[in-house]
Amino acid sequence: MTRDFWWAALVAFALVAIGITTHGGAPPVNQAYLTSYPSDSDVYLSMVAHREMRTTPPAPDDPPWQLSKIRLPFRYRLLVPWLASLLPFGPVFSLALVNWTSLAGAYVFLLLTCRRLGLSFLVSACGLAIAFTFVSHLPIYSEPWLTDGFILLVVSGMTYAFAIDTFWVFAGWGLVGLFAREVPAVLLPIWCVRDIKRGTAVTAIAIVAIIVMRLLLVDHVGPDPDAVAMNPSGLLHATVHLVRKGPSGASFWPGQYWPPHHLRQLVTDVEYCWGWAFAILPIAWLLLPRDAAARVGPILLTLMVAAFGMSLIATDVPREFIVLLPVVVVAFAAVITALAARQRVAWLALLAGLAAAQFCLTESNVVLRQETWDVWSTRVPLIKIGVAWAVVAAFLLRSELAGRVTSPGYTPPRRAR
Repeated sequence: MTRDFWWAALVAFALVAIGITTHGGAPPVNQAYLTSYPSDSDVYLSMVAHREMRTTPPAPDDPPWQLSKIRLPFRYRLLVPWLASLLPFGPVFSLALVNWTSLAGAYVFLLLTCRRLGLSFLVSACGLAIAFTFVSHLPIYSEPWLTDGFILLVVSGMTYAFAIDTFWVFAGWGLVGLFAREVPAVLLPIWCVRDIKRGTAVTAIAIVAIIVMRLLLVDHVGPDPDAVAMNPSGLLHATVHLVRKGPSGASFWPGQYWPPHHLRQLVTDVEYCWGWAFAILPIAWLLLPRDAAARVGPILLTLMVAAFGMSLIATDVPREFIVLLPVVVVAFAAVITALAARQRVAWLALLAGLAAAQFCLTESNVVLRQETWDVWSTRVPLIKIGVAWAVVAAFLLRSELAGRVTSPGYTPPRRAR
């Protein structure tokens, strides 16, 4: 176990170093502002620096900064900015450092989870390296001023705890993660499949923590939607509005868009997140030994449901699908294990080539200049090529897949040593 941990840490920090080096590098240590603020980074950096973020220093007559004035739901995601504010650097570097360190921890948890499922370390590292290249993951390195890295740490820690059947680690990561993003609240009830009393108890604690946090941080003076909802006279109106329009910022809420002509765009956005990796998932599920599937199946399936559910209430679908990283890592590791047992070296080499192309074309980086990337990212049909690879891989592994379907005790063959 100790040896696995140190190897996992080595691989994790190597991948983080590659991501930082190829996607913009590290900002200056004392940098206080960005020239432009991608996504919601201005909100999180404001929570780190305790001031409004802009390209110029604040004016003397600016009103004092207040956490309760931060727009919803970001004011409740205070853990990561708070951790960054404790570091003796500028807010830009501090928030990036918290996310990069969190990513390293997430990679360690994922590698250890694969080892617990009986997958070799080399195969696990390969699965992680391939998952590393996709759209839902790589942008964390070019835009490390959100909470995505930390929430991956939380999700990966909960996945590992679920795999090793350790309740307190699972509950600890879940309750801590509530103060970074809302995803852990969906995962905590999954412990009920192991122990319904403990699962119910930790879920109840999470609900109480969410309510208390909102009561403490609600803005009772301004037009705060939470303050309106907490008023009995406004509760019915707020509920009706939620059902019809969805939460603030929801791009694909069914009640807001009906008939659902927008679903084509939703499917396109989801397809863009993990691309051809989605074609690997059903193959991998059939290849996983039944004991391994029982260890992590419930939490991996819940992550998939949570990702699709959050995509209905979010404006940035790829960011919501980052939580599928544990699912994709385990899937690729399972498929690589089966192909290696069959000694399908050529097909594994093609997989490595596909991963390299995915890394280069996911977004602009040091490998390709912007002009070159603009041309090739539109010309190369990576998703179609990847799906074709997965179809042929399923054909090559047809006996293993059929064996899993027909034999309850089936486990994939291992290559003879």
